[in-house]
Amino acid sequence: MSGLIMTGSEQPVQVASIDLDGTLLDRRKRISAENAAAVELLRAAGFEIVLTSGRILQHTLAYYRQLALTGPSDSADGALVRVPGRKPIHDVTLAPDVVFAILDTARRLKVTAMVFRHDGIRTTSRFAWNDEIDRHRRELPRHYRESKVERVWRTPTHKVLLYATSDELAQLEAALPDFVSQQTHRIRNTATLEFTSPGISKVAGLASMYKPEQVTFFGDGNNDVAVLRWAGLGVAMHHGTEAALAAADLIAPCTDPASNFAAAVELILSI
Repeated sequence: MSGLIMTGSEQPVQVASIDLDGTLLDRRKRISAENAAAVELLRAAGFEIVLTSGRILQHTLAYYRQLALTGPSDSADGALVRVPGRKPIHDVTLAPDVVFAILDTARRLKVTAMVFRHDGIRTTSRFAWNDEIDRHRRELPRHYRESKVERVWRTPTHKVLLYATSDELAQLEAALPDFVSQQTHRIRNTATLEFTSPGISKVAGLASMYKPEQVTFFGDGNNDVAVLRWAGLGVAMHHGTEAALAAADLIAPCTDPASNFAAAVELILSI
């Protein structure tokens, strides 16, 4: 790999930033043996491993520990960067009045809303509940609660995540006060709408620690598009969204999606 900056000790810093869902994890939210081995190959090649996810930090810890990582974790789509157990490196929250406006509108329009905080996830409205939404409760029983909007909105919030149909989300966006658009960054997917503070994305989290030429990023989704473009090398999974594939420098060869990350690693290490 080329174009890396040097640290004070004159050693090159190479960073492998890895998305979780759809990239490192399979459909059962597990790391396949092939993908775990690929992480070890990257480490052996001198890469620092950084998990980069839309999940809250508590949601990434099991994978962090499974891979025996010791460095920072980039969570909540770049709103929080920290080494687990230490003070945050980067910590940006939404304005409380913005949080209230989003949650109150979601409640009125019967859209499921989740709040991502330092201490876990709070669900403030629950409609059209399904297995994909329920995994937050199942996977984080100690850090998940259902709460009223009035009990949540003043607490520092890294991200608000809404679940609904595409039409329902479009209706909600149209109903939000104008100041919400001015004070948020949003990512729209088929059945989700995510709000973070302006300028916050996975790029912001990584840029708080590294220069783009240091970073090789692996991702698959719409929330990975900006960082695929920003990184010195952006690698999209073969099964990624159209936007992710268009933003990437390289696309992994076609394999089983559960081990496509491993194929991507093999590809970049052969360059």
